Amino acid sequence: MKRTATIVALAMAGMLLGCQDQEYAVEIREAREALVTGFPELADHHLDQAEALANEARVRSTVDGELLRAELKLQQGQFEAAARLAGKVATEAVPGSVNSARANEVLAKAAIRQGNLGSAEEHLLRAQQSYRASADQLRVKDLLNMTQGLSAYSEGDITLARKHWDQISSEQLRLDVRTITRTTSRTVVLQ
Repeated sequence: MKRTATIVALAMAGMLLGCQDQEYAVEIREAREALVTGFPELADHHLDQAEALANEARVRSTVDGELLRAELKLQQGQFEAAARLAGKVATEAVPGSVNSARANEVLAKAAIRQGNLGSAEEHLLRAQQSYRASADQLRVKDLLNMTQGLSAYSEGDITLARKHWDQISSEQLRLDVRTITRTTSRTVVLQ
């Protein structure tokens, strides 16, 4: 009888953990959707919920949650916090893994926003080597071309900058580059 009670108790605990795992996955999915659609406050709420579920189940939050939190920090303009979170994941991730690539991509985005184009380029090259999916590789290639173009532009090499920017396939990124260069050109002319 004792053995049966123990088995039932273990099965119930397993079911509870399974439910919490599912709830955690739902919260992570909702956070990702909110982040992608431009609702950082909602993403933050779902990430907090996911973290609470992980703490309740006494398990470590997933890398996915940590990287989403880093992306959220980027959207909120907290570039150092984003880099700190992504750096932790990059350090713990298996080199060449998708998690390593994602962490390096976030590190690159934070470096770009902080104006550290050399560091951004290094992280993008690491991410590019690790990603296997063509959509991921194309996104990183576009970011790399943008970064290399901005480096050339800041050094006054407009021809090389345009060469890099012409290779960008994302229309939104091309628009961002045009906006940045117009703003910079006006600033230079005004000074």
